[in-house]
Amino acid sequence: MPVLLLLGITACRESPPPEPVVAPVLELVSETNGDRLVRAGRYREAVEAYRRAVSRKPDSADLYRKLAEACVKNENLPQAVDAYERAIVLQPDHAKARTELAILFT
Repeated sequence: MPVLLLLGITACRESPPPEPVVAPVLELVSETNGDRLVRAGRYREAVEAYRRAVSRKPDSADLYRKLAEACVKNENLPQAVDAYERAIVLQPDHAKARTELAILFT
């Protein structure tokens, strides 16, 4: 019995670490929470949720666009412009981000 226990412990120690799954789940939770908060009219909280999401997935143009939209609704136009511009840098053909940014300047 002790030999089997030692073999089991050794086998556990030699197996590769599990794939990280927490970060993508947290990003999705933050994005979903941000979407829900925008629908509820809780824009300041939505901004924070989207900030958490982009900190976990900084290469997502769509998340930056959602952050920008929440900033506009929260009446923080300088931060909205920054977020729209970041979305466009990440995805130059992001039509929605380009359109919404242009609307801010009209």
